[in-house]
Amino acid sequence: MKNSVGTASGTAISFILSETANPASLTSTSFVVNGNLSGVHQGAITLNDAGTVATFVPNQSFIHGERIQVVLTDSVSEDLFAHGLCLPSGSGLLNSNLKGICGLIRQFHKEHFLR
Repeated sequence: MKNSVGTASGTAISFILSETANPASLTSTSFVVNGNLSGVHQGAITLNDAGTVATFVPNQSFIHGERIQVVLTDSVSEDLFAHGLCLPSGSGLLNSNLKGICGLIRQFHKEHFLR
């Protein structure tokens, strides 16, 4: 809940990523949760099966009334950039181009989702 008020102090924080993330890139140094009164919080970080929703469950509750800030460091975005998939598109693609693109998608899926 963006800018939520009155949320229980032990509530998990979830957010949607713009791209699929590698679970190994979400660590306590790349994913920082900070309460303006209680400081940095440790906790469990998980991704959904698609790798597009990250959830942080704090080890300790936040202080009632404090503001929480979640920061993803550059290592997360660098991982998305390094392992993302960019494909050509446009009206000038030939059938042979499309077959090649389909092959790349199958290969990418096998390498990144069928581990």
